[in-house]
Amino acid sequence: MMADKFLLSEEDFEKMIDSFDDTAGYLIKGTTLRFFIESFVNKERDDLKKRIAELEGDGVWIRVEDQLPKENELVWYYFEVTGVSLGEMEKNEHGITFFGDNDVLTNDVTHWMPIHSFKPSAPKQNAST
Repeated sequence: MMADKFLLSEEDFEKMIDSFDDTAGYLIKGTTLRFFIESFVNKERDDLKKRIAELEGDGVWIRVEDQLPKENELVWYYFEVTGVSLGEMEKNEHGITFFGDNDVLTNDVTHWMPIHSFKPSAPKQNAST
């Protein structure tokens, strides 16, 4: 097993397996159980990393072409020239307009994200979301 890829050390994993074997004799120590536990631990770790990133402001940017925020909902939005701003979106006769503290952008915003505690970094250039 490549212990460095997983949250549990080999020793802790073996203790966990032994504990399962002691308390539930029908569990089989072996590859299938090992795979199940490692998969569960890795998924939990990945979910926690994603949530931490969201709380730290590196949430998931949503492309305007994929989905729009609700009208008049306060969101972070991104335009390459002005960077990340806080404001609202409105649909009008000119198209889609984002209103922020320092700018009004019509049909220029490429990404938006729900509000988090911190100002997010700009979306990555090659990101698909």
